[in-house]
Parts: sequence; C-alpha cells; structure tokens
Amino acid sequence: MKRRILVLLNGVCLLIISLLTGVLYADDQGAQKNVVIAEYNGHKFTQEDLTRIMGYYEDEKRDVLRKKPEFKLNIVNRIVQTSIIAELARKEGFDKRVDVREQLKLLIDDYLAQRYLDSIAAKDVNITNEDIELYYKSKSEQFKVPSMVRARHILIKVKSDASEDEKKAARKKAEEILSKIKNGEDFASLAEEYSDDPGSAKKGGDLGYFPRGRMVKPFEDAAFSLKPGEVSDIVETAFGYHIIKVDDKKDAHIKPLEEVKDMIRKKLEKELKSAKAGEFLRKAMEDAGVKIYKTNVLETPVP
Repeated sequence: MKRRILVLLNGVCLLIISLLTGVLYADDQGAQKNVVIAEYNGHKFTQEDLTRIMGYYEDEKRDVLRKKPEFKLNIVNRIVQTSIIAELARKEGFDKRVDVREQLKLLIDDYLAQRYLDSIAAKDVNITNEDIELYYKSKSEQFKVPSMVRARHILIKVKSDASEDEKKAARKKAEEILSKIKNGEDFASLAEEYSDDPGSAKKGGDLGYFPRGRMVKPFEDAAFSLKPGEVSDIVETAFGYHIIKVDDKKDAHIKPLEEVKDMIRKKLEKELKSAKAGEFLRKAMEDAGVKIYKTNVLETPVP
C-alpha cells in the first residue's frame, strides 16, 4: 500500500517531468506566504506545493491519504530525494543527453495522452439511481453476506507426534475445564487461563465472526450447530481438543441497497469511462490510418 501511495499517477512520471523541467515549485515569493513543510538547497516546499501534487492523484489514492495522513510523509520524502538527485543531474548536464530527452518525451507523451483520455472519458458520465437499482437487482448475489457465527474457544493443544498418554492427558484436562464451565465458571476467564491458542486466549477465547469455510470442518460443524449461549462438548481437530461457546449468530442476507449504493455508482462510472475511452481510442487509431507491420516489429533487433 505504501508503495502505491508513493507513486504519482503512472509511476513517478509526473514527478520526474516536473523536476527535470523545473516546474515543480511555485515562485519563491508565493511559496513563502504558505506553510513550509520541507527545506533543502535553498528551496522551500510548502503545503500549497504538496496539495497541488496530491491533486493529481486518483480519487482512490486521495481517499487513502485522508485516512492515513502519515503516508504524506512518504510522499514528501520521495519528492525531496528525487529533487536533490535531479538537481545534481542537471548540474552535470544529464538532462541535455539525447537518450534522457527521448525518454522524457515518452514520459510526457504518455502522461499527456492519459490525462487527455481521462478527460474525454469523464465527459457526460451520468449514472442514475435507476441504473444503480437495476445493477443491484441483477447482481444481487454479489452483495450476499453468508451466515456467520461468533464463537469463543478453549484449545488444549496436542502435538502431531504426541503419544497416546499425552493425548489422554490433554483430553482429561479439556474434560476438567468443561466441567468447570458446566458448574458455572466464566468461559472467558477459563480461556485466558487455560487455552493454548495465544491469539484468542488473551481475548477470552473470542474468535470474532466467521463464515463456513474459515475453520477446520469439525470445529465449524460444532460451532454452527450451537445456539447463542450454548457450549459444545469436546471437539477434536488436528490442533487438539476444543471447547466452543457461541456468542451470536447472523443469518445469510443481502446487503441493503443504501449500504452498497456508492460502491455501485463508482463501479458503473468506471465501466462507462473505460468503455468511452476505449471507443475514443479505437476511433482515433482508425482516423490516423494506423498500420502496424507485425513481422517488421518482431524482427527488430533488441540492443
């Protein structure tokens, strides 16, 4: 996730272009009026600069930054590092090299084409409530939530190479704990004291909600057969002996439309934009009279 946040649009394309062409920063006078967030080599990098750059991100990436503001530090570090190296490169005339200029042109063309195509695709995109409802009704299986159970357990672990005596001792311990539960002792407290599952023991044996297919079958079958508040007999699995208590159960259901409405809208908008971009590109290629000579391409030597 962090790596995806560090990249600017398609890779570091825009950042590289900005740095090599010297257009990343606002003029110094304007920048000084803003809050400085980084300084190096006489440059001031401001909140205004960072906001402008984050504005080039896709909506999804900006949403991540709103939820995880600490990722902005990664962006600033990357920008500063790249800027310093780019300045050194310019001082040595590296930006005047033919191969660098050619690659820079490819980056600019690629970015320019993508932004233009995005703008074409975004025109007149209007997803109606009727579109959303139709999709919801026709794809209802996508929004199905399986039946789930919330359970606790106490595990008395048995090693795979345990002897018969060790297995008997483990089962006896499980039976003693089950007896304590039947006599009214608190399940969660007993789980904290006796369970060999470190992940759940500290939470009173709580495993949270899980659907079928998440746990090993003997455990799953026992858990789903219980009613809330009930405790199982001893259940044997490859891990050892379990005592299971069910806290809650949820029936399978379809998520309500209001819960998934925004997600459906974004999906339909993305699909429509993709279709429009594809059609525009197809027509542009046709109007340009594009011919690609496959044999000649394949026979072109790789340097």
